[in-house]
Amino acid sequence: MPSHPLPPAEPPPDEELPRRRAGRSALIVEDFRSVRRWLVLLGVLAVAAAAVAAYSLLQSEESADRDRVNSLSRSLRDATAQLKESNRQRKLEGRQLERRLGSTSEESDVAKLDRRLRGVERDVVDAVDAAASSGRTLSRLDDRIDALSDRLTAVEDRRPRRR
Repeated sequence: MPSHPLPPAEPPPDEELPRRRAGRSALIVEDFRSVRRWLVLLGVLAVAAAAVAAYSLLQSEESADRDRVNSLSRSLRDATAQLKESNRQRKLEGRQLERRLGSTSEESDVAKLDRRLRGVERDVVDAVDAAASSGRTLSRLDDRIDALSDRLTAVEDRRPRRR
């Protein structure tokens, strides 16, 4: 005996056809609704994943900017310390030269002193320019950090609150 019944030898009467079709179309509509629910769920998950990725990206950029600012701050402190030491040495050399000049008034010594002083002036100007450039760079980084903070705040404001 077969496990499933054999189809009827005669076609079903015309009255049964609309009922079968109605049953199949209801099944198709329900399948469509089920697929639509899954698509909506997947869309929500994709949006959530994109939001998490954007947040992570903003955090990593902000962390990298902080590291750069800290590095530039250390460089600026080092350059400032070198500048102070250089200035101290130049002042000491200047005093020594003034003593030598006071003891001898030959023109060659004055010319040598003048050349050395011009070199010191150039060194000081270069150091001041380097310090100013570092300051401008720090200012730009500060502006970028402020912009990133504003963007992060905007992203957090758009994110739904958990209860």
